[in-house]
Amino acid sequence: MPDPISTVSQAFHDACLSFLSIVLEGSPFLFLSAVVSGLVAAFVPPSVWAGWMPRTKSGGIGAGILAGFCMPMCECGAVAVVRRMLRQGVPRTVALTYLLASPILNPFCILSTYYAFRAQNPWLMVGSRLLLGLILVVYLVWRLMRWRPEETLQEGLLPKEGEDEAEHHRHEACCEHEHEHAHAHVHEHAHHGHEHHAHGHDHSEHEHHDHDHHEHEHAHHDHDHDHDDCGGAHSPDSPRYLRFLHAVSEDFIGVLTFLVIGAAFAAVLNTSLPRVLLSGFGQHPVFGPIMGVFLAQILCLCSTTDAFVIAAFPTFSFATKLAFLVAGPLFDFKLVWMYQVIFRRRMVFWLWFNITVGTLLLVYLWRPI
Repeated sequence: MPDPISTVSQAFHDACLSFLSIVLEGSPFLFLSAVVSGLVAAFVPPSVWAGWMPRTKSGGIGAGILAGFCMPMCECGAVAVVRRMLRQGVPRTVALTYLLASPILNPFCILSTYYAFRAQNPWLMVGSRLLLGLILVVYLVWRLMRWRPEETLQEGLLPKEGEDEAEHHRHEACCEHEHEHAHAHVHEHAHHGHEHHAHGHDHSEHEHHDHDHHEHEHAHHDHDHDHDDCGGAHSPDSPRYLRFLHAVSEDFIGVLTFLVIGAAFAAVLNTSLPRVLLSGFGQHPVFGPIMGVFLAQILCLCSTTDAFVIAAFPTFSFATKLAFLVAGPLFDFKLVWMYQVIFRRRMVFWLWFNITVGTLLLVYLWRPI
């Protein structure tokens, strides 16, 4: 009879290893995404997004798909980038399409899938994963766009109408106020100089000293006021490197919290699975894809590495592996918390239900072999 203490100790050890593997695997991609989002925040003004991004639903979906291929990001990293995109004024259709499409459509995911299945008909698996994933992403975004932004997204995530223009005008007003105050100070100083000559040298010298002292205090007060209104890392006139560092730290720390919570939850589930049942369900035509979907959601693997894991189960059917590869990048248990950075809680569970059911329906209908 196995020792209960050693069994619990081994389970705890396995859970810790699983937790660390998820965090260490996702953190570099998350940091890379925070750097990308910081570059966007510091060097790409909101007017650029507003200028060339399509406003139609179909055009926004197409732009988001293209961005998912050109700006490779895993599901962990895409959350930070999309949050920054929305705050910068990127159309909701483009940002949400990129969030869901990038983990499946990015070149790293395509290459890793091909390499992992290089001995198991790789082009069929790569093509099936891309096609079914793309269909599911388009469906999800199309449904999401039927709701108003405040019904689906977290409060304060979208910029208010005219917010960018107001900030720009506020900055110009601050600078103009400083400029006018400097001119007024010089003009008033010259005016007092003429009065001093008219009333005598001693008297003027005394008033000149008082005036300089008063003007110095007044200028110092206005200078502090201007710094309060116009300074800081958030300000458009602050150095770009400060805005970059502030955005990177804000996005990385903010999303890392959710990654750690999700990784801990996934590690407990991952180490408590009865592995004896895996091989039996993996070949079943109905329960196999169901197991593939839930296995992907429990293991919480990165989309650039998940293909290597599922390819290592030769007894699993093609449909089981495909369901695993389609569902995993779109939703897993760590994303329950990470998606709450962007979506309201009820929308997170709406995504889980539609991704799970949608993946199963597509896999059951596809069945190329």
